[in-house]
Formats: sequence, structure tokens, C-alpha cells
Amino acid sequence: MENAVIVSAVRTPTGKFLGTLKEFTAPQLGALVVREAVRRAGIDPAAVEECIMGNVVSAGVGQAPARQAAILGGVPAAVPAVTVNKVCGSGLKAVMLAAQSIRAGDQRLVVAGGMESMSNVPHYLRGLRQGVKLGDQASYNGKTVRVAAVTQGYPNMMQATVVMSRDTLRMLGEANTGERVGPLMVQIKDPARAPIVVAQLNSISNGQFKAWTRQDLAKANEGAMMKESFIAIMLGFSLFLGVLIGVAITWQTLRGAIMANIKEFASLRALGVAMGSLRWIVLELSFWVGIAGVLAAFVLTWGVSLLAAGSGLTMSFPPMMVMMVSLMLIVIALLSGLLSLGVLKNSQPADLLR
Repeated sequence: MENAVIVSAVRTPTGKFLGTLKEFTAPQLGALVVREAVRRAGIDPAAVEECIMGNVVSAGVGQAPARQAAILGGVPAAVPAVTVNKVCGSGLKAVMLAAQSIRAGDQRLVVAGGMESMSNVPHYLRGLRQGVKLGDQASYNGKTVRVAAVTQGYPNMMQATVVMSRDTLRMLGEANTGERVGPLMVQIKDPARAPIVVAQLNSISNGQFKAWTRQDLAKANEGAMMKESFIAIMLGFSLFLGVLIGVAITWQTLRGAIMANIKEFASLRALGVAMGSLRWIVLELSFWVGIAGVLAAFVLTWGVSLLAAGSGLTMSFPPMMVMMVSLMLIVIALLSGLLSLGVLKNSQPADLLR
């Protein structure tokens, strides 16, 4: 039985929670030490026969954390890798497994260690997909919490918002003791005085904090979402695609309606109705089609909002946004009408004699 020896040992600096190393995932930190350990040992990375790395909280890290660390650390992709989860003993267990493998003669050169990034551990709230009600118990990052209140009127299109006291946050072990603090939610006796209270608080803040009303906070969330370039591009593309499809469908529908009544239009021309008047008839028809579309959209949206309210989801319909969408539907209908005007050329009075 051969002896196992350690030819090099390195580690990263000990980081602070949400400190300077927060941008590095666990496999990225592991890759740094894998690469440096192999370099200090003076060996060829291709000579490594296996990589064993300990990692406890693998949620959100991706598949095969040890293999990620090995490949990012310069070890060839053909070298097998194993991830060990033995809680606090994961890294040491990885070294023990490497030593046992060498002593048994299975391997001759093994990279082993541990890696973790608590700053990148994801938050999770069990039961959120099914909806939680007032008084329910839920699991928040492994801790059991009770839903003491359900807020309304704080829409956030990016993710659900969980509000808790600073004491609860400390008991969950997530209170940030640095300079940056979280928001503080306050309920006043007279909600109608909220704008006055906000103005008074902001007048004495000296730039150290900012007070918001419920409506202002909702608008700020919407504005923050629109500042995300990817989301803005997706929304813009969706709007463009919606307008394009809407115009095409409405255009073909109007065109079909005109073609189905082409003899009636030809009769009008035979009676002396000018082509310009016929065009106005088509545009007027397009306008009323747009009005019908707006009414149908209102009914559909109302139904969706009722379903959402039944599931505890608050939907916001700003008047300006509603007006813009309504105007867009009417514009789509009018554009479709303009594209359909060419069909009127087929309304020849002479065709009535055939």
C-alpha cells in the first residue's frame, strides 16, 4: 500500500459575507485554488487523474460543481470529478477520499479541497408557488416563519416581495450589519395623510434616506424594471410583434369583409358614389372595428384581473397606460383599413352586368 502525501496546499482569503468576494461563485473560487495548487506543485495539469471538491450549498451553483472548478482551473475536461457534501467536513472528507484512492492504488495524483460562497446562496420561500395566506406557516431559507400580514398595492413585476421586521431578519441570520440598510415599512393611522408624512420626512432627510408612498414605491419598481436593458428590449420587441400581428390579422379580416361585399360597393359606384366616399366608409368601418377591439380587451382584462385577485395577485392598470393601449388598438385598426383600400379597385360597376 502506497503512502499519500500533500505536495502543495493553497486557499483563497477568508471573505466577509457580501464582501469583496461576493461576485465569485463557489466553483470560481475553487478554480482559483485548483489552478494555483497545480502550479505550485510544478506538475502538468494533464497529469491530474481526479478532482474531488467539497461543496455544501449547491443550490443555484449549477451541475457538477467539482467538475466546474476543475475545468475552470485548467484541468483537462477528460479528468473525472466528484462533489462531496458532508456539511462542515466536506473539504476534509474530499482530502480523505483522495488519500484513500491513492493508497488503494486507484489514482496517483488527485486534486482535493473545498469551496463555498455564502454570499451567493439563493433565497427561497416554500409554498410561494401555491400562495400563502394570513396565518400560514412557511419555510424561509430553512427557517419556519408565520405570515403575520399580507400587503396589497405594492406590485413588483420582477419577483415577490417578502417584508419582515429587523428583529426577524436578525433571528434568521440575515441582518446586514454594514452601512447599507433595508427598507422600513410604516403604517400610519390616517392613510390619507401619507403624502404629507412623506413630504415631511423627505424635508428632514438631508439625503440620508428617502420616504415613499405606496403609489410612489410601485412606480419606482416599474421604473427600475424598465431600466433593465434586457427587459426593455423584450418589451419593445413584444410590442412591435403585437402591432405587426394585429395589423396583419385585422387587415386580412377587413380585406375579406370587403371582398365578400364587393358587389355592394360596385352598386354604390354605379349609383354615382365617389371612390373617396367609399374609402371613408372603409376607414369608418376600421374605426368601429378598433372600438370593438378595445371593448373586447377591456372585458378580457377584467376577467383576467378577477382570476388574479382570486389567487391573491394584485394587478395595476394605470389610466395613462390604459389610454395608450386603447389608442394603439384603434391605430392598428385604422392602419389595417388603409391597407385594405386597394381592394376597392375591384368594385367595377361593369362587373354587375356579368
